[in-house]
Amino acid sequence: MLMWTHYASQHFGVVAELDENHPWFNERTTASDDIRHLVKVSYVQNPHPRTWKQVNGTDMLYTKSAEWTYEREWRIIRPLKDGTEVSPGKFCFDVPANAVRSIIFGCRTTPTLEAEIRTAIVANSALSHVRFKRAKLADVGKIELVGAIA
Repeated sequence: MLMWTHYASQHFGVVAELDENHPWFNERTTASDDIRHLVKVSYVQNPHPRTWKQVNGTDMLYTKSAEWTYEREWRIIRPLKDGTEVSPGKFCFDVPANAVRSIIFGCRTTPTLEAEIRTAIVANSALSHVRFKRAKLADVGKIELVGAIA
């Protein structure tokens, strides 16, 4: 529930479901590479009061305060040089089309936004496998997904 509220514009937004087993999510260049692969975020009490000598790359990139545990977050960090700067300081990365499983519409997604997204997906033959789903409010405080929708 909170994830949809925080990250999907109060349930008006959408979520792209990705295939975490797709090779794009595991492109580390060495066994000790801290980036280019999925890493489960660690949640710790009071993560910040440390000295620079106590912190390593994994701590810096993949640790959050225990208050965020409900997110069960995984991250992938990629070098900015691998992305495209779409506006000053904002970079986008091309996720392969075959890594996208579905588009999940929030329970308050407007018909206009839904139509725009459906049109864009259908127009791209590389995304013909993508399914559409809808989140709906179930019991108080819970979200459930309605299976594939036409």
